[in-house]
Amino acid sequence: MTGALWYLIRTSMRNQLRRQASRLRNPRYAAAFALGIVYFWFFFLRNTRSGAMDANTSAAMLAFAGLAVLAYLAWSWVFGTDRTALAFTRAEVAILFTAPVSRRGLILYKLARSQLGILVSVAIWSVILNRAGDPVASLMRGVGLWVAMSTLSLHRLGIGLWRAGATEHGAGGAKRSVPAMLVFAAAVGAVGWSFWSHWEWVAGAGDATRTFEAVRGIIDLPPAAIVFYPVKLAFAPVVLREPGPWAIALLQALLLLALHVWWVLSSDSAFEEAAAAASEHRAKALEQIRARRGGTAPVSVKSTRRTIPLAATGLPAVAIVWKNALWMLRTNQLRALLIPPVLLLAGLLAFGTGDPKSGIVFAILSGIFILTLLLFGPMSMRNDLRSDLLHLPMLKTLPIPGRDVVLAQVMSGALSVVVSQGLLACVAYAALTLSPGSSPVPAQVLVACAIAAPILLLALNAANFTLHNGAALLFPGWVKLGEYGPGGIEATGQMMLTTVATLLGLVLLLVLPAVAGGVGYLAFSAELGTGVLMGLLVATAILAAETWLMVSGLGRAFETVEPTQIG
Repeated sequence: MTGALWYLIRTSMRNQLRRQASRLRNPRYAAAFALGIVYFWFFFLRNTRSGAMDANTSAAMLAFAGLAVLAYLAWSWVFGTDRTALAFTRAEVAILFTAPVSRRGLILYKLARSQLGILVSVAIWSVILNRAGDPVASLMRGVGLWVAMSTLSLHRLGIGLWRAGATEHGAGGAKRSVPAMLVFAAAVGAVGWSFWSHWEWVAGAGDATRTFEAVRGIIDLPPAAIVFYPVKLAFAPVVLREPGPWAIALLQALLLLALHVWWVLSSDSAFEEAAAAASEHRAKALEQIRARRGGTAPVSVKSTRRTIPLAATGLPAVAIVWKNALWMLRTNQLRALLIPPVLLLAGLLAFGTGDPKSGIVFAILSGIFILTLLLFGPMSMRNDLRSDLLHLPMLKTLPIPGRDVVLAQVMSGALSVVVSQGLLACVAYAALTLSPGSSPVPAQVLVACAIAAPILLLALNAANFTLHNGAALLFPGWVKLGEYGPGGIEATGQMMLTTVATLLGLVLLLVLPAVAGGVGYLAFSAELGTGVLMGLLVATAILAAETWLMVSGLGRAFETVEPTQIG
């Protein structure tokens, strides 16, 4: 059966590449593909000669790569990870599950299939990280990346299989989970003990550079060093450049990879349950795409217990906002929006209240996150028309004017982003006011910005989400509808086209509010705080009026669009 499985893998990969290449016959996909190639060349392949990393930089990268990967794996152990790597198509389930193939053979088949994505990622990152332009260094780094990514993929898969065995076999599964949980608790305790016993290094660092070095020094001390050792072992061939040390590190990393292969293959007792659940989820997702009945992020059974009360009477459009807010809650999208402000607040309380420069740094970081969410938030927060257009026949039966439908969809996304931006603004305000020394921003300006920030952020996000929803409504063929869609370089190029168009539209929308806001500021400039407040309020009012006019126009377009136009 090995030859038959290898033939299936080889043929499936070839047909997948052929199918993606056939899409280039469509001029729209061809243009998007060309733009995607230009994007990768301009940002990743151009000017790749800047010298190799020195020993200190390599050690720092190794230490903090270990910290990031270990934090991610700890999250996966506690909150679980997906098992989609074991998802089979219905054809594979019908043919392979009834064939004389062992469970271990099926696992090896899926692991071999997953290597295509890993090899593509390795090729891309090898080119991106090869700043010295040395082909030998690129090959060494590529081999190291393949070992590291394969090990990480196997570890995630092992976590998924372990959790399946621990949760689906009652008391026996719970008993088998005790050793792994004890090891995990010991690892967390070891890292926590190292930081607690040497916290004076971090507290007395004084600036960001010394804090960085202090954290790195603590990571290299036992018992934390023992916990980080396997992660450093996996990533050492990625950063080492000397042939001798690299070869030794590669052998150690390959041994770690072999141990992960053994671990996954020995966990095949939960394979049938895990594969069945993952295959069923994948089949339902594909059915939703093909029938145009779905398109949102998957909602787990447990998450359906989370709800938001809704009154029996009220404005009908509020029910649409409620539905989309519930989607945010049940797909954990809201939790992802809350992570940046929570992390920045924790960092501010730990490091930023004793150093004026640190307070300014946290304020700048908060501003960067606010701007990033403003410009790119609509690309990830798709709880609006870009998902509900797939349900257009049902949406048009609602006894709600088209203008109210569009407004409710726009506000669903805008309010989600504003929640995170508002918390980030609070962090920035605290960073500038709680840090010792004089603030670089006058107090009256801070107060004026704090007063105007909520409505200004709401107006900015409403305008941006209106542009994205308008693009989906007027040009559905150029916008990905729902969470799922075709991938590849042409999808990247298509996303770039729509992104550039919406950003250009946002810039044009802001011209008149900026001019009006400047006039408002000059009219009250005798008092700095009052002038800033009036300028922001006037700009917000003009932007809100422009957004309302766009929403009204899109409402009329929504009332005339037909389901056959959404393809």
